[in-house]
Amino acid sequence: MLGTLALALALPAAASARQAAVRSHDLDLAQARDAQLMLRRLDRAALEVCGASIVSVADQQRSVRRSACYRDAMDGAVASLRAPVVMDLYRERTAAD
Repeated sequence: MLGTLALALALPAAASARQAAVRSHDLDLAQARDAQLMLRRLDRAALEVCGASIVSVADQQRSVRRSACYRDAMDGAVASLRAPVVMDLYRERTAAD
């Protein structure tokens, strides 16, 4: 499994792609607890890539989490992990939203 995942998102024409590194080497992604932790790490990275952070006000975080930028970043990162437990938990989370 990948040691570090680069979460990347192509931005509009003149802008360069933004990336955030997300560690995964210390996790067993076949375990639900570690898969949840991975989703939290991906969430923080997607927030940063899309213009917010964990220290941003709650309204800004909510707004970013509803954006196509965030959704595309999370979808791409989760898919690139190829970890069934992470994918299942992510699907459950997005279905509840």
